Amino acid sequence: MANRLKLLLIIGVTVCCGIQGAYSQDVHFSQFYANPLYLNPAFAGSRICPRIITNFREQWPSVTGDFMSYSASYDQHFDAISGGVGILFLGDQDGKDERLQHDIFLCSASDPKSGDAYGSAGHFPTEDT
Repeated sequence: MANRLKLLLIIGVTVCCGIQGAYSQDVHFSQFYANPLYLNPAFAGSRICPRIITNFREQWPSVTGDFMSYSASYDQHFDAISGGVGILFLGDQDGKDERLQHDIFLCSASDPKSGDAYGSAGHFPTEDT
């Protein structure tokens, strides 16, 4: 009985958390390779020096309603953890309904030679309507 209750609780929490973020609009950048943390969070700290990256895309400017996507990220390599950490900020505005969504991601990655796993931690979505 206790195991069944735990299972129902886990399923309920999973469904409730999944409903909040069930949108089908992904941020789309035409030069996706110029946005490494969005492409793959394991790229955090892949360069030895600190890195700041910004991207902006306005899709179909002649169409009524703005389709704008933008991002900013910072990542840095740390020898003490044999890897890197980074933060990524994404913004997206969707056309006529003008739904504005912001996301913040915290990323971490380690050197594959050290035997540690790559990872990503934290996704903090916000939505302004």
